Amino acid sequence: MLDTSVSVSVAEAVAAELTTAVAASTFVLDPLVRRGYIQDREDLLLENITALRVDVQVGDLRAEVLSREVIAYTCRTDIAVREKFEPSERESSTGEIKTSEIDKRVLLVEQIHEFFTRAGDGGSGRRLDDMADAVFEEIPDAFRPLYFPEQLQSNGQFTGIVSVQFRVHV
Repeated sequence: MLDTSVSVSVAEAVAAELTTAVAASTFVLDPLVRRGYIQDREDLLLENITALRVDVQVGDLRAEVLSREVIAYTCRTDIAVREKFEPSERESSTGEIKTSEIDKRVLLVEQIHEFFTRAGDGGSGRRLDDMADAVFEEIPDAFRPLYFPEQLQSNGQFTGIVSVQFRVHV
């Protein structure tokens, strides 16, 4: 029996890798990485938070019994990139968010996706440093909404989602 959920362990390892990558200036922007859950619609909106945040949360979990001793868990982890734009990031004449500011967030979402999807040595899937038995698996439609235009228009907030999936045998 495990002490911790496999999907929680994978999400924690993903958050740790993102935190390390941000500290190493791997990405175009340096977000605050947080492991937790977006628990309701109000939490999805960043009314009073303008810092660029990356929230890492458990997605879904599938289990496959391979033998009496081995279960293969496929764990999806969702990574939400979110930021409410400040007035300085808007065009002074129109009030629209500057295209260059949106472009940076779109690039960050792409960079996070690429960071996790690159193959490891020997062509095997990428492994997590804190969880070496977790191997990346490509997911159909994993690169879900690059960003949500309706949140940009109605709330002045960028929200982009990256999903990564790892398979773990226990």
